[in-house]
Amino acid sequence: MEGIGRELISRIILLTPRIVVGLLIGVLFWVASVLLHALCLRIGQKRELHHDVLILLGQVVKGGLITVGIITALGTMGINVSALVASLGLTGFALGFAFRDALSNLLAGVLILI
Repeated sequence: MEGIGRELISRIILLTPRIVVGLLIGVLFWVASVLLHALCLRIGQKRELHHDVLILLGQVVKGGLITVGIITALGTMGINVSALVASLGLTGFALGFAFRDALSNLLAGVLILI
């Protein structure tokens, strides 16, 4: 029993730097997403763009950056993210075809507002 406990503790000690760096990367991406969201809103307000367009743009930027941050953090921690990246790509492809008409109407509405 002592051997198993010592081995578990040694593995935890070996993995701690990866976990800390992964969490740090996740936090940095989150902070960057909040800052870019605020920057998008500020630039849009200076250019007098419609408020709804600014909110949509800010949320897309924030969500995309957080997604990239999560994938990067998980990869840094040693988790294999290739299947996750592939599934996100296939999901985006499928949603693109499924919502093709709705997205074209949304973009047309955004262009009208601009």
